[in-house]
Amino acid sequence: MSGSLFLAETQAFLKALASETLSRHAQDQALRAELASLDTGVMAAEAELTARGDTDLSDEMVRVEQLRERARGISAVLVERRRSMERDRGQLMDSGVVANLEADAQELRQELTAVEAEVRRRGGAVVEINVDGDDGGAPRFYRRHGYRNTDIGADVPLLYFFRELAP
Repeated sequence: MSGSLFLAETQAFLKALASETLSRHAQDQALRAELASLDTGVMAAEAELTARGDTDLSDEMVRVEQLRERARGISAVLVERRRSMERDRGQLMDSGVVANLEADAQELRQELTAVEAEVRRRGGAVVEINVDGDDGGAPRFYRRHGYRNTDIGADVPLLYFFRELAP
């Protein structure tokens, strides 16, 4: 799978996750609003029953309390599912980025080997590669592959990396 195709699929997946997260957030808010409404209704009913002196409805009150606690539990489950989705999205994105970077590094190694072989074939003795400033990880990459950007004994870095090739 090419890096751009994988990246496009990952971006589509992340958009779907974001949409689902927003949907679940809206559901969570609706449930919380309904729960608040039920709480208010229960408190009003309790106050009214207390004012009347009615105690016959204690079974119904227990049921209402059970329903309220169940709604709170469902709300907690929704919150945990949202956290889980966000964690999964972060892990997917991290693994996708790592896979793309590893593929790019492998491609660069192959290209570098091909360039060195072509320079040797043409009778060249040195490969020179321009690198813009600190250009991210490029200096580390070239140093790992035997290139340098200073002349022997010099302290001032050159504006390019080079490697002398063995015949």
